[in-house]
Amino acid sequence: MNFETPTPTPTPESEKTLEEREAALIAKFEKSEYFQKNKSKIMELCDLNKDNKLTLDEIIISYLSSSQVIQSNLFDKWGLSNWRIISPKTINDKIFLILKREEKPLHYKDIAKLINEAKFDNKKACAATVHNELIIDPKYVLVGRGYYALREWGYEDGTVEDVIEKLLKKAAKPLEKEDIMEQVLEKKMVKRSTIYLALLNKDKFKKVGKSKYTLK
Repeated sequence: MNFETPTPTPTPESEKTLEEREAALIAKFEKSEYFQKNKSKIMELCDLNKDNKLTLDEIIISYLSSSQVIQSNLFDKWGLSNWRIISPKTINDKIFLILKREEKPLHYKDIAKLINEAKFDNKKACAATVHNELIIDPKYVLVGRGYYALREWGYEDGTVEDVIEKLLKKAAKPLEKEDIMEQVLEKKMVKRSTIYLALLNKDKFKKVGKSKYTLK
């Protein structure tokens, strides 16, 4: 079977891209020399049993499952078997996988619980160890009390006042309070009242008109 896949040095960018590209892998298989030579036989398999009909995708996935180069992780995402996102080796790898799967900020204790429930291996994740990894790795960002997100989602570290200051500097003009609220909530996991209290800091911000704010 001549369906070769290159094995580049894994990087977060390549892992992230191909982690969600099962369809692309199937498309590549369909263009392979093996598939082209055996297309009629493979398609025939799809119609062997009308009551239990196999789809082309299912046949291809079956092939991918038997490959030593391409494997799926616990969340049915496909990629090269030596990628950390497919075969996680460290607690950091597992944290990243859990956050990618959940697609939302999580408390570090919940991350530890989900890692243990996923049963990547026989090693038990300790909440304190998970918290340490989240603190020291820049790809994670603290967005609330004990809650962490992936920086690639657009969240930012720093205080609410820091985030507001960045927004106003970028805008280079006064912004409506509601606009500030919405933009901060995209970057921090806080209450609206917390944002309003931050805007009351007269050393940093100045109210313009009825509802706009700018940098002092």
